Amino acid sequence: MMSGFFQQVLDPQMAERFMAETMRATSDVSAAAQKAAKEAASVAQQAAKEFQQATRSTPPATPAPTPTPTPAEPMPQPCWHPAPPQPTPHPTPQPEEPTEDKTHCPEPELHPGVTCDGCEQPVFGSRFKCKVCFDFDLCSECEMQGLHAHHVLLRIRSPSTMFR
Repeated sequence: MMSGFFQQVLDPQMAERFMAETMRATSDVSAAAQKAAKEAASVAQQAAKEFQQATRSTPPATPAPTPTPTPAEPMPQPCWHPAPPQPTPHPTPQPEEPTEDKTHCPEPELHPGVTCDGCEQPVFGSRFKCKVCFDFDLCSECEMQGLHAHHVLLRIRSPSTMFR
């Protein structure tokens, strides 16, 4: 039962004792590992039972009712004209003059020769020109998305108001 190495180094009685202690330590470690595995399995089974009991006793969640969409009214286009003044309680009589309808927004004008550097499309309506970068313009859609937000942009409402 003793190997040649132990016979050469140790006396036979000492070698037998060493082998017996090694075998006993190995079986102790193996027994401890088996005990730990059984305890882990027991804890896992108990957790699974508790989970099953908790899920059975809780009623199933009902989803919140989703609101039915209603047809949306078309959004009015933003207008830069001032709102008409509110009527006063005692209006003063004024002579009848032909007045223009100030609440109507004109059609968006094309800025000739200007292309949006965000979407590469011609610019209609408001044009946003960068005050820092040379030849950098955005359309209102790209400006609303926050493109080029790190610089100040000059708003040009129509090409005819640029040089007034």
